[in-house]
Amino acid sequence: MAIKIQSAYRSYIKRQKYNLKLAEKKTNNQNLYNSTEDFQMEFHTRSYSQKINSFVEQNADSKIKNNKNQSVISKISHQQSFKLQPKESDSQDIEDLGCYVKIPQKLSVQFFDKSEGSLKNQNDKINSFKLRCVLTLEILETNDKIKLQQKNRRLKLDTIKLVGGNKYNGEWLNQLPDGKGKYTFCDSSFYQGEFLKGYFHGKGEFRSKNGAYYRGQWQQNRMHGQGIYNYNNGCKYEGYWKRDLPNGQGIEWYVNGSVYVGNFQDGLKHGQGKLTFIEGEIYEGEFELDNFNGIGTYRWLDGRIYQGEWMNGKMNGKGLLNWPDGRFYKGKYWNDQKHGFGIFCYSDGKKYVGQWKKGVQDGQGEFYNSCNQQITKGIWKQGQLVKLL
Repeated sequence: MAIKIQSAYRSYIKRQKYNLKLAEKKTNNQNLYNSTEDFQMEFHTRSYSQKINSFVEQNADSKIKNNKNQSVISKISHQQSFKLQPKESDSQDIEDLGCYVKIPQKLSVQFFDKSEGSLKNQNDKINSFKLRCVLTLEILETNDKIKLQQKNRRLKLDTIKLVGGNKYNGEWLNQLPDGKGKYTFCDSSFYQGEFLKGYFHGKGEFRSKNGAYYRGQWQQNRMHGQGIYNYNNGCKYEGYWKRDLPNGQGIEWYVNGSVYVGNFQDGLKHGQGKLTFIEGEIYEGEFELDNFNGIGTYRWLDGRIYQGEWMNGKMNGKGLLNWPDGRFYKGKYWNDQKHGFGIFCYSDGKKYVGQWKKGVQDGQGEFYNSCNQQITKGIWKQGQLVKLL
């Protein structure tokens, strides 16, 4: 009997190899590990909790390198009591959430090795799985083959044993599962629902031996359409699927309590979305391949709000960072640090307008008092005024 599911296997193997190649290109802070669970690959989200350094007050005159202007700068420092800070990096510590949300790839039996192994070992597993052909419709017993020889007639039979230790109970048409039925794998995982010409097709539910399950729409052995996947670690995805992966609008609940609502592409957060961390911090905006990328807003628990451009999960480009006490910075960022031209305004109205480098004033700049009157124009180096202009 023709094996109708082999084409699905070949597509599955190609997808797995493609995913493995992508995994090799991921950044070092995206930890990849193998799983002993069925038909699963990792889906990793990270915490973007920002840890902003506190402002350290320092007098300008202690760092002056130009002796000619020493007395002038000292006088300004004494009369205005302005500080050349903030020496504030806006840097963030990337903390791993420890949540690896696993996306089901295909109906298989213990696809990954128990121990952490190389990508090559995973490829070996893929090839080995392909040759075993554990998903089969080949009938084991001769008497059952005879029962199913009737063509163009729908039959409903009790459990039929299949090659490989699997079994099927349900409706048949032209010697293929067609209609409603239950396909049980040799490891006790099973699919129950609608079939079409030997394929899982229509509405159905798959439950793995470890307790994870998918309930929703299928198309030729693939999760395709609306569906819910409950992971055995407490994570959950509900939304649209395409070719076995979350695609389109969906909601994902992570094991640590964080929630993502938004668009997915091939299993990754991609497009517009909102990620709410368990601590209460929120990012809302554009995602690209699981990272903050594009225009977005991040809100911290302490009241700080950043609105602007992101790249590779960090503040990069033009942005506005507001503090709850009224301070704000508007300008360029690079790798989460003020870098390039920017304006920093203090809560009392004083402001610095000029160049920044790696989070501190560096280059030409101007300092204004609360009446918006320029009182200093000079050159800064590593956060300190070194020359008056």
